[in-house]
Amino acid sequence: MIKQILIILILLCSLSDTYGQSSYTEGFDHPLLPGPGMDYTMTIDTGDYVISPRLAFPTDSRMRGRKAADSTYMGFNYSNVSDSVTPGIMNDRAAYPGIGANGSPQYGMAYGQDLGMTVSPHHGPGRKPTKDATHIHRLHVANATITALSMLHGDSTAKKFGGMDGSDPDWLLLTIRTYAFANPWSDSIIRIDSV
Repeated sequence: MIKQILIILILLCSLSDTYGQSSYTEGFDHPLLPGPGMDYTMTIDTGDYVISPRLAFPTDSRMRGRKAADSTYMGFNYSNVSDSVTPGIMNDRAAYPGIGANGSPQYGMAYGQDLGMTVSPHHGPGRKPTKDATHIHRLHVANATITALSMLHGDSTAKKFGGMDGSDPDWLLLTIRTYAFANPWSDSIIRIDSV
């Protein structure tokens, strides 16, 4: 039986131009959530939610505003929920590390599969977009607490990874594809530094 785990977290994205002339970090610190233990999305159905001038995240949402625990949602949102110990669906808004990349209390979450992130190639007024004007230099990704604890201990939807004695061949796959102007790059290489 194949189980798809659909929640991953995008925690921080470092971008730079092709020639290294400018580099900046794009996090999820703005807009600032009004209090601890909250998550928020401001999406429109099948539209784009712009995180910054250079990042846009396509979404397919059936709701707007704060996400209720039982609402249906597929897309991206912000969270600052830091609970990395409570198992189950009621804790689906927390990153397992408890914080975002570089110690940020706020991070971005992705719900669903086949989600994408668009990096705008524009670098200012009057500049024409080019295939390699901007690229992602680093992307920090972690599991949601619900996924990590399900893999670690097992739950009502999945057995513990490795089984009772640790010998079952379990795995979790994260696929990253790169595209240029909606076409897959056949020569793109995604390097994973650490897991």
